[in-house]
Amino acid sequence: LVKNRLEDRVAELEQMLAVEHGNAQSMNEALEREVELRLQVEKQVLVLQQRFHDSKEDSRISSSCSSHSRVDQSLYLDAKTVELQKEVASLKESDSLQRLRAQKAVQRLKDVENELKDLAARNNNLKAENGELRQTIAKLRKELQGAREAVDGSTDSELSSLQRVKRSLDLKCVAQAIVLFIYVTLITLCIIKKLSCFKEEELSEFMDKLADLQDTNSSLVRQNRMLEGRSRDIDHYNASFEASSGHYKRDLRKALALLRDTQRVLLRERENSSNQSIISQLQEQLMDAEAAKLSALRGRHSLESELAEIKAQLEAALTAKNAAEDKALVLFKEKSSALALVEEQDEQMQNLLKKYKGAVQQSAVDSIKIADQFEQMSDMEKEKEKLREQLNDVSSALEYHQQHSVEKHKLQLAEQRIRDLEAKVELEASQKLRFEVMISEVPVQCEQLHRKAFSLGRLDSNGAREVRNGKAGTDNRAEVFWETPRRAAEGADG
Repeated sequence: LVKNRLEDRVAELEQMLAVEHGNAQSMNEALEREVELRLQVEKQVLVLQQRFHDSKEDSRISSSCSSHSRVDQSLYLDAKTVELQKEVASLKESDSLQRLRAQKAVQRLKDVENELKDLAARNNNLKAENGELRQTIAKLRKELQGAREAVDGSTDSELSSLQRVKRSLDLKCVAQAIVLFIYVTLITLCIIKKLSCFKEEELSEFMDKLADLQDTNSSLVRQNRMLEGRSRDIDHYNASFEASSGHYKRDLRKALALLRDTQRVLLRERENSSNQSIISQLQEQLMDAEAAKLSALRGRHSLESELAEIKAQLEAALTAKNAAEDKALVLFKEKSSALALVEEQDEQMQNLLKKYKGAVQQSAVDSIKIADQFEQMSDMEKEKEKLREQLNDVSSALEYHQQHSVEKHKLQLAEQRIRDLEAKVELEASQKLRFEVMISEVPVQCEQLHRKAFSLGRLDSNGAREVRNGKAGTDNRAEVFWETPRRAAEGADG
């Protein structure tokens, strides 16, 4: 029954591991699809930015022609900004979906922690049952020793019943040790799964940071291009302003020449006051020219200050862009290292699963071998009883022959046979003691395996070595169990 339960439990655990492995593969495929979708969206954003840049250049060229084309350009820019805002909203929706997936992964991690707690509780219950079984075994051994010391001539039926109880308790102890080993391996696998979940969570955080930095980088690139366009517009305006300032300078020279001419005319015509209207017109023209000069100088100063501000903003945007690119490179490196660590953890998990399956199969084989050994021990007990009966028969026959003066040769043969039977009985007693010592060492070895498994939970790099040591111990026990009946058979043949 214990064996069937263990096989059912192992099948359930293998199914659970297969389901978890399928879930992990689906998560990896979903992450790959998200990465591909992000790359496609980034490509679309780059294409839209390029189109926006081209359209901006075209609109800039057209803006130099007329003010009506500038109004069309502003409308086109508004439409493009609305499209970009829609794309940003879609990217935010994808980010919210990724966060929901991360929350689901955290919920799965909590479920795994609850399973770990349940397994730990079961492990504690098994330890308590194992301790109770050990106490009962110790009590039975003490009672058996007291019975042997008190009553040497107890009946063979009581001894056989005690031996049956002992064998059943030993079988229970071995079964509990196997179950304990299975639960320890399950705990180690759950710890490995928990670590892989933590690695996946860190990877999702790195991906979120990378997406945020890419968004900021794209926004900075857009701002940079807008500032570059504005700087080109300002350069164009500066060139046009310089051209207009040259025109104004020519007008100023003309006005100054005209002023000098008017002053000369005024000097000549001071005596004649007939040209007062012409002088007033010339003075008005002079005042208009000075006002135009002042307005041109003010516009030039305002354009120069605006150009300096735009240059400062452009430098700040370039520095922010460089910092964002550096952060993006660092996050790409961290992403690659995290992916490498996740792949290593997956490989280690696959290796541990293979070793776990091998250990379960080996434990099943060991349980079968132990059952065979106990059957052989029962057969040896029966043979021992038969030998005792033969010894009693031979001793009674010897006494009969001694009383009836049998020949010396037959007496020697009977004595030789008695010595052989006594040697066989001693050999069987030594084998029985050896089996008892081996059975008493099984709980100690189980404790050692439990400690090794616990240390394996802390340092998963030493997990494969501990499993190999446990497997080697079980192989050694199996070899010992196989060698003892062979040696007993050789001793009996000898």
